[in-house]
Amino acid sequence: MPSRVTAYSGFDVLCHALESFTAIPFNHRTPRPENPKFRPAYQGSNPISDVWSKQALRMINTYFRRAVKDSSDTEARSQMHLASLMAGVGFGNAGVHLCHGMSYPISGLNKSYQAKEYPTDHPIVPHGLSVVITSPAVFQYTSVACPERHLEAAELLGKL
Repeated sequence: MPSRVTAYSGFDVLCHALESFTAIPFNHRTPRPENPKFRPAYQGSNPISDVWSKQALRMINTYFRRAVKDSSDTEARSQMHLASLMAGVGFGNAGVHLCHGMSYPISGLNKSYQAKEYPTDHPIVPHGLSVVITSPAVFQYTSVACPERHLEAAELLGKL
């Protein structure tokens, strides 16, 4: 797999984990149904999704750069596949938020951009690129609502 495809896929994994971990907590969502069985599938961050999202962030910290840098590093690539699964379980009931929501118009309104290392005859903004491109602004914006969760995520990514 070309390094840019690996990078953009990894950015999607990163945003899945970060968005689900920093989503509005399930018990703070309003309005919310009185009976939990009527909650939406994507209910917000919760203790179960946090376990998966946090482990995905730890693995991303360890393996993402290696997977992009060296296409023959099967350990790093395998661990990023596992991180993808874990982030998927995390957002599977917590949901994602702004990065993913804004990615669709970025991709859909593209009329000319063709990503390098994506052999195609038509314009394409890879999903992971369309998601991560807004992430700096998104997480700066959302960090005000729950700075402790954002700082914990940064720590898990080795940034503190």
